[in-house]
Formats: sequence, C-alpha cells, structure tokens
Amino acid sequence: MERNEEKIILFDCFGLFAQDSFIAFFTQQYGQEKGKELKDHFCVPADLGQVDLDGIFANMANELHRSKDEIRKTIKTLTKVNPEMIEKVIALRTFHPVYLLSNCIPGILEWAFEGTRFPECFDGEFRSYELQLAKPSLAYFEYVKKALSPTASLLFFDDNPKNVEAAKQAGIDAELFTSIEEMEKALLKRGFRIH
Repeated sequence: MERNEEKIILFDCFGLFAQDSFIAFFTQQYGQEKGKELKDHFCVPADLGQVDLDGIFANMANELHRSKDEIRKTIKTLTKVNPEMIEKVIALRTFHPVYLLSNCIPGILEWAFEGTRFPECFDGEFRSYELQLAKPSLAYFEYVKKALSPTASLLFFDDNPKNVEAAKQAGIDAELFTSIEEMEKALLKRGFRIH
C-alpha cells in the first residue's frame, strides 16, 4: 500500500503525546492563573531558542528559590508520556506523511521522550526554537504551509484552541485534540486512512 503524500497530518506535541509537565508543575505549585503566567515567563523565551533546558531549570531555581535538581526531578515525574498516541501515530505514518509542530525548549523532546518510540512518529519536525517562531503566530503556520507541498491537504491537531484558530487563519485545516477517538473520527471524515 502506497502512502498518500497529498494528505499530510500535523501534530502538536505536549497535551497529545505527553502531559505538558511545565504547566502541570506551575499550576500545582502556584494555582491556575499564576501558574500560566509563570509558565509563559520561563517557557516563551525558551520556545524561541533563547535558553535551553538546563538554562530554564537554572532560571527557575534562581527566581523561585528552589533547588535545580528538585525542579528537574519534579518536572520529569510530571512528564507522563502517552504510549497509545505514539503507537497510533506510528501506524498513521504507514498511510500519510506526519509532521510535528511544537513550541518546545531546546533539548526537551529528547529528555521527555527518552527511551520511547516518539522519534518514529514523524517524517519531519517544525520546532519553534529552530525557527525562532512559535504558535499561535500566523508566521509560524505560514512557514509550515510553505515548507510542505503547496498542493497537499493538511490537517493539524492541537489541544490549544488559540493554535487551532491561528492554523485555520493561515489556511490550514485544524481540529482541537480532545481524544484519540475524536482524532480518528476527524481523520476519517476528511478521507484520511487510519487502518
């Protein structure tokens, strides 16, 4: 069975393949509102490549007056990987090209998914720190669209409604990710193969 190169699936990372351990850490420690503010404070510059994973842990330790090792260990514990999602997406690659669209800190994916089959999920990756562009900016999605086949049908899944809206504004079909079952329904509805 040949892959359909004209139907491409795009995935966000955290919230789909693993829990966003940074938001989990900050909201557990500081509550919803303050937690989101702190996550953005530390992670947004890192997502744009201005600081790496070790640097973000050092910054957090310094500003939050906590041990760097304690922060690193707690966040690692909160990094709950979804092996079912990984296996589903590896299977989808049999039928369609699959790409990762992730706001991520340099080094985080290797650290979070160490020892898993996560790297087998994708034909390519659009990491925010490499592009120095991050979701939900239109420039990020326009870059992705231009980099992929201009004639291909693209479908993007993200658990953040702002990112879904921005993708749509850039002319990329997008769905809010809520579960693997709903993802499969959305794929079938648009003529993507899942088995």
